[in-house]
Amino acid sequence: MQALQLRERVGCSETDRKAWDRAGVLVALRPAGGTGVHAQYDDANLIAALIALEMKYMGVTASRYAAAFAELHTWLRARSSLDWPRSRVFLTPSQARFQRAGDPTPSDLAGFTLDLGPLCARVSAEPRPQPSQASLKLPLGAVR
Repeated sequence: MQALQLRERVGCSETDRKAWDRAGVLVALRPAGGTGVHAQYDDANLIAALIALEMKYMGVTASRYAAAFAELHTWLRARSSLDWPRSRVFLTPSQARFQRAGDPTPSDLAGFTLDLGPLCARVSAEPRPQPSQASLKLPLGAVR
């Protein structure tokens, strides 16, 4: 998906998306390549953007967590998206750690934490963007 689709599905502003892109919070599968070549994002970026948006709502600056987001992208892309909802992520400015959702939180884990299940539900519940050129529904024999 392109940046516009990512923004629409997450509900963030273009300013936020650009800042997160520059800081490394979002890591495009294929970076933009000049005029007419748009960056391509995947579902791992949707999850990262949703986490960054939650951080923003809580007054946490997501760009300070760039190293943790890099680990998050690596972890998400190495696993099936079916496994994501069963996990919880702990982000500190220098790292990301993961555990199964519902397990007791170890006392040595501190930082920004979120269960990925609700975020994955939001991603899967979002309708996929419709093609801009929908076919006309004309009855057969309507055109002479």
